[in-house]
Amino acid sequence: MRVGAAVAAGVPAGVLRGPRWRRLLPGVAIGSDVPLDYRTWCEAAALVLPAGGVLAEWTAAFLWGAAEPPRSGRVAVAVPPDRRLTAHARLAVRHSPVPEADRATCAGLPVTTPLRTAFDLARRLPLGDAVATLDTFTHRALVSLPALAAYAAARAGWPGLPGLRAALALAEPLAESPMETRLRLLLCQAGLPRPVAQHEVRHGALRTRLDLAYPDRRLGLEYDGGHRRDRATSARDLRRAHALHLAGWTLLRFTAPDLLARPARTLATVRAALLADPATGPPGAACADDPAVRIPAEPRPRPRVTPREAGAAPRYQTRPARRPPRRGIIGRNTPKRSVCHPSGGWSYGDCGVLTVLWGKRLKEKIGYLGPCS
Repeated sequence: MRVGAAVAAGVPAGVLRGPRWRRLLPGVAIGSDVPLDYRTWCEAAALVLPAGGVLAEWTAAFLWGAAEPPRSGRVAVAVPPDRRLTAHARLAVRHSPVPEADRATCAGLPVTTPLRTAFDLARRLPLGDAVATLDTFTHRALVSLPALAAYAAARAGWPGLPGLRAALALAEPLAESPMETRLRLLLCQAGLPRPVAQHEVRHGALRTRLDLAYPDRRLGLEYDGGHRRDRATSARDLRRAHALHLAGWTLLRFTAPDLLARPARTLATVRAALLADPATGPPGAACADDPAVRIPAEPRPRPRVTPREAGAAPRYQTRPARRPPRRGIIGRNTPKRSVCHPSGGWSYGDCGVLTVLWGKRLKEKIGYLGPCS
């Protein structure tokens, strides 16, 4: 709620500063017992928007159901160039013209239209993220690729249009997940043929769809996410893989580390499968020497061997020599006193310096020494 509106309604200002309320943004307060999530921050940001301002980019995509909440938790807003908004760590403010045709209302909040949201994200994000965003918007039927291309053509000169056109060329409305999009992009950017998305396989009683497929090579590619790790789903996927094998199909399944950490190995695996003859199976030794299809070996962790196990002499870590303690040192700031030697004892005058090393040995340096009284 707006603090000014609450005070005008009769709520004492001291109550709003008490422990039952907390401030989210300048002039916006919320009850301390209300859980804070990204939707709450969106509602708080909408209360401080100036005239003509809307929630935009990833925040609008979240409200349209085409994106997850950002990790940073920041709310993206777009305000007209002649308006100002108080800076805040939770707000990402962008000054950009937002005509009336680009404004809409979603879940009671002012946002940019799906077409404007997809346009802004695709021209500002990296290519992989931009293609994944367009795939999500088009798969959910929020926008269409021809409509977005026409919208971009009518806005020549806006920044980021080359990246938008590249993302439009690679977008696929049939893609069902961002990781499936990344697998397709990995293949296309490596020069491999573009696979068919959501290819349907019919063979006898078998009716199934593959995430990506090369029908002429009878090769299917799928992304294996965490939802496939329960026992019932794993058993169903195993029966499906057996049925595809009996139908003459080769199914390759990849995980997130295969795409993000080992892309070269993934590409080599797909290349080797594409060169295989569907009638005779994998290429085997015929392609083992071809660097284009050679599958790189997994790096093996080096075992930790102690020097004693290796037969080497133990190496001791050397430390810098420590300076002996300064106890027993008589200097200018030391109170005058008599120091007696076990062999007869000695005293020192004002200018004498008598040093005791390790409490056992006396070393005379300068000064008048006489017998102890």
